[in-house]
Amino acid sequence: LTPGLVDDSERAVIERVLARPVSNATKAAWGFTNRTDIVTLAGGERVVVQRYRRRQDAEYRLRVMRGLWRPAAEAGISIPRVREFRSRRRPGLGRL
Repeated sequence: LTPGLVDDSERAVIERVLARPVSNATKAAWGFTNRTDIVTLAGGERVVVQRYRRRQDAEYRLRVMRGLWRPAAEAGISIPRVREFRSRRRPGLGRL
């Protein structure tokens, strides 16, 4: 396994969460509490999947990003768009 590349079981989780085939997924080098994967979908589109241990952390992050989107855009700062957010009661499954 190449360092940073996710194994087949993690890739299957990502495909199930996105409901789309994945051609490549690499675990981000940063962070130790939550999980971030840089994913290339089968069609070439790149997305980031973030999985949080605590649902409250994911919900807070989403509120902050939504609150900053307009002021940042007006200042010429690009903030990634949250395409989908799912929060489950079980740890590790909230994601941006």
